[in-house]
Amino acid sequence: MKFKINLSKEAESDLENIFIYISDEADSPEIAKKFLSKIDKKINRLKEQPFIHSLCLDSPLYELGFRKLIIGNHIVIYSVDENKNVVNIIRAFHGAQNYIRYF
Repeated sequence: MKFKINLSKEAESDLENIFIYISDEADSPEIAKKFLSKIDKKINRLKEQPFIHSLCLDSPLYELGFRKLIIGNHIVIYSVDENKNVVNIIRAFHGAQNYIRYF
C-alpha cells in the first residue's frame, strides 16, 4: 500500500533555506535545484518503503519514533503513521547542525 507524504510547514521552510544557502554558497541556483530534486526523489521513495531508514537513536527523537533519511550532508527527520498511511516529513537539517535542540 502506498503512503501519502505530508510535509510540515517547518520542513517546507527548512527546504527553502537549504535552497537559498546552496544557491548563495555555490553561486548557482541550478545546483540548488538539482539537490532539492534529489531530496524530493528520496522523500517520494518513502511512499513505497517508509520503514527503510533507521530510527533516530537520539533522545527524544527515538521515543517519538522518528526516523532519519540521510541525503549527502543533510538529514530529513520523518515519522510514519501506519493507521493513516502517512509519512510525516517533520524537518530537514544540515548534518552539522545540532538538530536535536529543535525537538
